[in-house]
Amino acid sequence: MIWETLIEAAKNKAGEYIIDFAAKKKNWELITKFFTKKDKKRKIIISGSSGVGKSQFVQSLQPQLPQIAIQKRTMGTIEKEANVQGQGIIFLDTAGQSNLKIQIDEFQKTTTDDDYVGIINIVSYGYHYTSTLDIEKDIFEEDKVKNSFLEANKERELEDIRRWLPFLEYSKVKWIITLVNKADIWWKEKVDVHQYYESGEYGQTFENHFQKNYFKKEHLILPYTAIIEPFYNRPNAGLLGDTAKNNLQTYFTSELTRLIEQEKKNK
Repeated sequence: MIWETLIEAAKNKAGEYIIDFAAKKKNWELITKFFTKKDKKRKIIISGSSGVGKSQFVQSLQPQLPQIAIQKRTMGTIEKEANVQGQGIIFLDTAGQSNLKIQIDEFQKTTTDDDYVGIINIVSYGYHYTSTLDIEKDIFEEDKVKNSFLEANKERELEDIRRWLPFLEYSKVKWIITLVNKADIWWKEKVDVHQYYESGEYGQTFENHFQKNYFKKEHLILPYTAIIEPFYNRPNAGLLGDTAKNNLQTYFTSELTRLIEQEKKNK
């Protein structure tokens, strides 16, 4: 192991200095510490209300990032580690709205931790799964999802971001991706969906906060679908096939890679 570490450390001038210094001190652990520090992993928070499909999203990354693996669970937050373009990344899959304090605690950390680089906020245009409502009475009218159900869930999405947006003012976070999941369900409404998240109430919530506090973070709105299946077993899904789903996932991965590469260059 020491020889591999020596070879890696010798690839740059700082490494040459460390090797020379370690040899004089007869302390080879200095090289290992130097190299470990260089390989520090960056953190990306995955947020979103309960029922938007956060866990399914993380699972869907497996084909695009085959090396992703569960690392550990911390206070309701699952850490999943991956490597993107040579950059070690830890995805922090935060608890949903049912554990809001845990989610807010994670966002508070971004104000002081240099390791945090971005936020992926999962939304679904109101198509949240929930086990607390009567499907026939509260969610559907025949086979159509009730507008009142969608609007209530979209308001939950707004409430969530309003809680953590204030923590971004002094945050080290460089960018935010709003990932509009479940595209196979809302695809026929894609023009309205994009308008709502880009310049409608959701998009304006971001823009107003940025302007009010005189700071700016790059904010992308991307369509996505983690899985394709009927919504509550009703025939209102399947508008996108596997090819379209894979294309959305590939596009997201390419944008994520671009942001990570950009952050590496600006370090």
